[in-house]
Amino acid sequence: PPSLVPPSVVELAPRGVSVTTVQPGATDSGFASAAPGAVGASLIFNVPGGRALGLVASARAVARASVAATLRGAPVVTPGLANWMYVRVLA
Repeated sequence: PPSLVPPSVVELAPRGVSVTTVQPGATDSGFASAAPGAVGASLIFNVPGGRALGLVASARAVARASVAATLRGAPVVTPGLANWMYVRVLA
């Protein structure tokens, strides 16, 4: 949707600069388990089967989706079906 395209995409395009915004959602990067407090205890990382359901993406999957989106010139990438649905439907 146009509302998800960051202003920088529009502002920098005439100068030949492309921008890809990554909306990674919950990513299994080790940060959540190392972070104290709310992030480490976040419910999304503790849902049984959450990784298998796509609620938590691997860092590799996020990186691959981000690079692919950048190479095709996409202004926004939201890796993972569950994350995409959250951003598009619930947010």
